[in-house]
Amino acid sequence: MKEKYLKVTGVSIIAVFSVAMICFAGGCKSQPPQENPIVPAPVVQPIPAAPVVAPAPLPAVPVVPVEPVKYTVEKGDSFWKIAKKFGVNMQELAAYNNMSIDKPLKIGVTLKIPPKAAK
Repeated sequence: MKEKYLKVTGVSIIAVFSVAMICFAGGCKSQPPQENPIVPAPVVQPIPAAPVVAPAPLPAVPVVPVEPVKYTVEKGDSFWKIAKKFGVNMQELAAYNNMSIDKPLKIGVTLKIPPKAAK
């Protein structure tokens, strides 16, 4: 009896399921399908640009003439020692002072050190 009951119950479930599938497989016919209206995108107004303002002119930098550094020759000095002290080339130091590196320096002579090399 149990077997018969299970068989009938199983067949009933399958039958109910089959009828439900047939009814709903075609969709619901009681209402017409709704059309999806196309909603236009919202209109975005451009943000007005900030007015362009020219930067304020920079103040002029005054040109200040640079005086050359002066050095007075002391006992034991040479073009090499003085040039090394101020970080310049010996030939450049001599040429700036209209001198020759072949002639010895005289004590008390004032030399001008080129401005670009003066420390």
